[in-house]
Amino acid sequence: MWPWLGRGVRGGSIAALIAACGGGDLSVDGGHDACVGAGCELPAGDPVVASTGAAPWAHGAAVTITGTGFGSRGHAAPMVFDTLESGAFDPLWASTTELAVDATAPRHARSTYHALNDFDGAANHGQFQAPGDVRARWYVHHWIQFADDWDWGTSGYGEGDQYLANIKLFRLWNPGDIDEDLVVAYLGWEDAFTWQVDNVTGSPVGFDYGASAKLARGAWHAVEYEFAEASAPGTPDGVFRMWIDGATIFEHTAVPTREDFDVFKRPLIIGASAVWGPGDGEDPQAPNHLRIDDLWMDDAWARVALCPGATWATRGACELQPIVAWADGAIEVSGNLGRFEASDDVYLYVLRDDGTPSAAFGPIAIDAGG
Repeated sequence: MWPWLGRGVRGGSIAALIAACGGGDLSVDGGHDACVGAGCELPAGDPVVASTGAAPWAHGAAVTITGTGFGSRGHAAPMVFDTLESGAFDPLWASTTELAVDATAPRHARSTYHALNDFDGAANHGQFQAPGDVRARWYVHHWIQFADDWDWGTSGYGEGDQYLANIKLFRLWNPGDIDEDLVVAYLGWEDAFTWQVDNVTGSPVGFDYGASAKLARGAWHAVEYEFAEASAPGTPDGVFRMWIDGATIFEHTAVPTREDFDVFKRPLIIGASAVWGPGDGEDPQAPNHLRIDDLWMDDAWARVALCPGATWATRGACELQPIVAWADGAIEVSGNLGRFEASDDVYLYVLRDDGTPSAAFGPIAIDAGG
């Protein structure tokens, strides 16, 4: 367990936190790893998009993407892509905690519903939980908004402003009695994101500062995670990556993800979960509204995205495309324009199952009536 996530630990410097953890590797590794999915087939070279047909993209319309080097994908559709547009949560979720389906502030003009919770000091959890099926790899993408009325906490435990200062954003955990779990958290007293694999010797400890600005209040943000288990307990070849609005927050490719237990994990937290309630006499300053929309969760990394940026490094916040069929030379998707309009410059990317992206294809023409 991370010392600074425990209820009885006060805030302190990052150096003190690392020391409390027994030290940690803060280095960040780049590049892409070899395909690690069972039966995954990767051609040589990067994927290349050749065509998406002559017609402009329309929301919900079928689009066939042709090219080379897309590789294979074990199943076409993701495990879940929950847009909430049915007015209810997808039944796949094991839990949606204290979230409710809401329609008061849609993410974009094509959307009606999203998930909502008011963190008022009593309702402190706005998270989606996957069922108990574990996997060796995960890719998660979702949109999140901390509303204008959200009040980030800024102190350590017991120091006067602890509420909403310690927020778990993502957690992978085996459903059994296993304590080797990956956690991503926001630490308000340092205004930093941090991550680690708990109780695994040699796990990197990552920090990224200026966190509240990267999740600026009142705006919707696209948050993504890629995770791959290490090939064996004690072997440092696991992968963890995190992005916000297309910008890299963490990238580590030599991670020991298991030590004493030869088992895999599943997402226990996707969203936001407050570790600490209000301190004695502390005003929770409610309302603190959190909204979540368009959750994509899958055990494959292969995907198709429409993005505003003309290079992968500058892609910005992307809209994922629901996959209907996937082959090495052709992919069929159902167009998901999300927030994009006909006046926007939008580029298409195909990512192979090892996370390697194609070069940008586009700009894509968008149907003005779509």
